[in-house]
Amino acid sequence: MIANNSQQIEKEIPNDTREIIDKFSEFLSEAGARGGVTLVLDALNQLDPRNNSHDLKWLPHVLPPGVRVVLSTLPGRCLDVIKERGWKTMRIVPLSEEERELLTLNGKFIGAKFRVNSYQLILKSSDLAVLYARLNRLSEAEEIYVQVLKTRESVLGANHPDTAQSMKNLASLYQDQKRDAEALPLFQRCVCYE
Repeated sequence: MIANNSQQIEKEIPNDTREIIDKFSEFLSEAGARGGVTLVLDALNQLDPRNNSHDLKWLPHVLPPGVRVVLSTLPGRCLDVIKERGWKTMRIVPLSEEERELLTLNGKFIGAKFRVNSYQLILKSSDLAVLYARLNRLSEAEEIYVQVLKTRESVLGANHPDTAQSMKNLASLYQDQKRDAEALPLFQRCVCYE
């Protein structure tokens, strides 16, 4: 059975590989006709290469109306086939060890109340906000910048250079989003403390 948010398509799934490939196209066509579907397939390169699965013959060359696919694969046969089909590709570079570490801090940081002994976490979290801003995850960057600023103000005081840097970071984020009315007061405050 294939299901989307509001409808189900009930079909028998055949046992024969060739029949599955044929029925898969039918399932996609029907799902597309019922309002659309986005199919996300991760790690195509990890498919069992027997039966030429890396040639992607099981995936229609031309997708039915209302059907989108998001595929991920490492370089190799699967990626070559995707490019041969002329499908759009985007290279996503792996995160560095530091970026992965920063992302794991996110769960520890958001909504937490900090004390002086967690100041190292505050510093790392500020780096995480920079990473989020670079990845265009602006609302998450803003949330962290605001929390870091509040924490630095309460721990270090409003006149500390690190607090001023936090004000400047948040103001720059606002300025990049054309939110000048919010950026200007922060820029003015941080200039006073430098």
